[in-house]
Amino acid sequence: MLRSTTAALAATLVASIGLVAMTPAVPASAATRQRTLCIEPPREGFGGAVKDGSEDDPTLEQSARQERNLTDALKEREGLYTPLEVPGRPNELHADVANGSVTIPVHVHVLFDPERPETRLTEAQIASQLTELNRAFSGDAQSSDTPFRFNLADTDYTANDFQLVVDTPRFDTVKKTLNKGGLNELNLYVANPSTPTGLELLGQASFPGGVAEKDFALIGWDTIPGARGGQMEGKTADHEVGHWLNLLHTFENGCGFPGDYVSDTPPEAYAASGCPDIAVPGPYNPFHNYMDYTDDPCMFQFTPEQIQRMADSWVAFRMPVPAGRSVQPPGETITVR
Repeated sequence: MLRSTTAALAATLVASIGLVAMTPAVPASAATRQRTLCIEPPREGFGGAVKDGSEDDPTLEQSARQERNLTDALKEREGLYTPLEVPGRPNELHADVANGSVTIPVHVHVLFDPERPETRLTEAQIASQLTELNRAFSGDAQSSDTPFRFNLADTDYTANDFQLVVDTPRFDTVKKTLNKGGLNELNLYVANPSTPTGLELLGQASFPGGVAEKDFALIGWDTIPGARGGQMEGKTADHEVGHWLNLLHTFENGCGFPGDYVSDTPPEAYAASGCPDIAVPGPYNPFHNYMDYTDDPCMFQFTPEQIQRMADSWVAFRMPVPAGRSVQPPGETITVR
């Protein structure tokens, strides 16, 4: 999640929004979003990164390769899951995964500063973050239920690497040392993350499909529920776990093809910030989506197609398979914020 700490605390924005008509470049499908409009969020007050050249978003080539790997893995695992037929889309592969049927063990790794006791999260603080994850993925009046629930497996504490620089050999070493379980288990790191160029981060995660020793989600220690004077609600973890389950940003590729490979997220020209108080045509407003860059109180929704993509990706990349069943070897580990 490449929002600067300043942008994360930005005041609510009330501004005009650009809705630009789009001409469909390709036939509508599950891999293309609504093509009739292009949402341009207000830029006022936004000092964070947008998708025009973000240093950590996957390239178009990486995204396309990930999409091919998803399809190939679903084909390879046919017979291990119940297929789902989507009306009007007979040539697509999807998995029917019941709501609440997948419980993911979570290994929490707290990297803290021994000179700052507040950075050593308590059991209660960690429990509150897990509660928030389960709330977001259980659905409510504003968001649909998902197959996923999260159960704290264990917590460990390391009085080192609190100032964690992502995309470095040192972080790879940390993961290799601390990661537990397989690709079906979530290794959630808590630290004070930043980029090699010094940009403070709220979080980062790996997409599925890589190797277990590099698989992770990472959140800032001060993004948990109640942090920063109550301004944070723990939704950085919701965002990063969305990436861990193969969701892209709602503004991925701007308003260009193929977007975020989800059909019901409206095309968004670049990342939003703050909490724009603006209506958007259609049932799903990207400003309220967990996969945008808006502030925590503004984010409260996964769309049905995002949930289906997470279910498909679980089956393709993370679901344990019977011993002896041939599966694709792990590929490139791609990270995103």
